[in-house]
Amino acid sequence: MRLEGLTPEELKRLDAIIARDRLRRAAGRSIAAWLKYHDPLYTADPFHEHLAGWLDRVVAGSVDRVIIQAPPQHGKSRLASVGLPTVWMGHHPDQPIIMASYGSSLSTKHSREVQEAVDSPAFREVFGDGIELHPKQRSVFDWRLRGRRGGLVASGVGGAITGRGALLGIIDDPFKNWQEAYSARIRDNVWTWYESTFLTRIWERGRVVIMTTRWHEDDLVGRLLKAEPDRWVVLNYPALNEDDKGKALAELPGWRPDSLGRRPGEALAPSRFSREYLERRRDAMGPLVWAALFQQRPTTGTGGVFPTEKLGIIDVLDESKVARRVRAWDLATTPEGTAPDPDYTVGVYMVELTEGPCRWAVVDVQRGRWSSTGVDSTVVRTAQRDGRGVHVRFEEEPGSAGRARVDSLTRALAGFAVSRNRPTGSKLVRALPMASQMGAGHVAIVRAPWNHAFIAELRGDDSGHDDQVDAACAAFEYLAGGSTPVAVGRMTVEEDPLTRVERFV
Repeated sequence: MRLEGLTPEELKRLDAIIARDRLRRAAGRSIAAWLKYHDPLYTADPFHEHLAGWLDRVVAGSVDRVIIQAPPQHGKSRLASVGLPTVWMGHHPDQPIIMASYGSSLSTKHSREVQEAVDSPAFREVFGDGIELHPKQRSVFDWRLRGRRGGLVASGVGGAITGRGALLGIIDDPFKNWQEAYSARIRDNVWTWYESTFLTRIWERGRVVIMTTRWHEDDLVGRLLKAEPDRWVVLNYPALNEDDKGKALAELPGWRPDSLGRRPGEALAPSRFSREYLERRRDAMGPLVWAALFQQRPTTGTGGVFPTEKLGIIDVLDESKVARRVRAWDLATTPEGTAPDPDYTVGVYMVELTEGPCRWAVVDVQRGRWSSTGVDSTVVRTAQRDGRGVHVRFEEEPGSAGRARVDSLTRALAGFAVSRNRPTGSKLVRALPMASQMGAGHVAIVRAPWNHAFIAELRGDDSGHDDQVDAACAAFEYLAGGSTPVAVGRMTVEEDPLTRVERFV
């Protein structure tokens, strides 16, 4: 080709054509290159290139078991649930795929995106004209290629996978949220489904890719790494690299070094979330949530979930700024001295504020080990002192005895506004809403002698007692109306919990 006489604009267009053709040829060998070729606006950080390189090995067959641990909204699904199956179709049009997620809506969304990619001009330019969707078998739940044995079945975790097996199995986030991950029953169900349904559909030389945000030490990935520690390639991508803390973290369960080998403190995908942004979110959500969802170091228990260093201190409560009031009771009936270390009966008085940086404040805590009669008299006497403007809320234990206990106290408080709370889910899940708002600096306590014991229990330093935590969380749940956004949970493009606290407040 003679370049003499071409204008600068023509040379620029020629360079773009040559670069586009190089990218087209690379797209047939690389998932990252395919995404760039198919979507010119796609931006890849070193994290995406690194992950894509391992997924390329899955396509090539040099790796057959991969676990991807990465924080929400960092682009792992785009690579593993869309890019991988699309490029797989180009190389293995006769080898079907099974793709599953916590719910069929997510897996079918990805299935539809793969269909659109296979049906695109870019796919034909890269992989030729011989691979196309079957015109009559195009359901997003189960679709095939024309004249080929390949295709894709999309299912929810726990659902039936019917029809055929697969050479490639993909699981994208088997748990929807904290509530699911902290349910032993659901964890058992996911494990049973994985062993008895999913794996039975994967052929002998099949390949499995599991990508997840870690929720719990005993989630699917946690069980797999205990059962088959040497079977899996584990790609660990914390939101912020913390390898400089390796000596302190190495003893923690589940800790793994950063697979990228980044500098300490470096963000995983700076084009999406900067280090400064992630540090603000870390400070807002508290150490336990951050460690699990963003650093892939899940731990159990409520100790450490409350960022008490962010707890505000109020010397004198401004009554004119109080919108609503509640005292929530966690009841026990074992008096001091009758058992080695009995639970406490606790009543936490909390208010919702209309102004100021803090939205909620703990005004008073009543705590003691009383007999059943002593509990009754303490509850009534405290309600009379608080006044009828303070709602009284009881945590009702399961069974007829718990119901009868609250019924009796409700009758004793005739004339007061009374309600009952029947807690569901684990203590940690119930603690997260208040812990999240505490991390954002929106919870305070009024300075008083009970402060030390209250803060010690929030920190998990009170010999295993959690009665004050339970009562405080019940009070917060009432004031927040059960709908306070929490900076945790399943992230989607449409709903990003990283910013939900800011929008709410």
